[in-house]
This record gives sequence, C-alpha cells and structure tokens, in this order.
Amino acid sequence: MQYVHIPISTIILKCYKIPFPALNVHRRKEAIATDTVYTNTLAVNNASTCSEIFIGIKSLVADVFGMKTDKQFVNTLEEII
Repeated sequence: MQYVHIPISTIILKCYKIPFPALNVHRRKEAIATDTVYTNTLAVNNASTCSEIFIGIKSLVADVFGMKTDKQFVNTLEEII
C-alpha cells in the first residue's frame, strides 16, 4: 500500500456559519415521564424544598432539578426540551 502526501496548502478549508445553531442540539426522541418530589428539610446548597424528576421511558435516563417553588416547573421543562 502506497501513501500519497498532500500538502495542507493545497486543501481549501471553508467555515460556514450556521443560521440556526439551536437546531444542532442533540435531543432524546422518546416520551418522558415526570414527577415532583417534596421534602420538609431544605437542601444545603440552594435551599430547595422540592425537585422535579424526568425519566426517559425507553432509555431510563434520569434528570433531576432542584426547585424552591412549584412555579419553577416551567423552567425545568424548558431545560429538558
């Protein structure tokens, strides 16, 4: 087997700016189950009183977000989406 050396100066590299970089984000293509868990004690790091758990139905990948109030559910849902 013979190798051919091509100098880098002969190769033209082009960089393109993507018009919609948000479309390049990898996402799960599955249904997600969610549940809210409450506690009586505050979390040490940010004083969270509840957490939202998202679990993928097929892959069983779990994401947990700490929340101080129930109103932060929308923010956690946006993080998952």
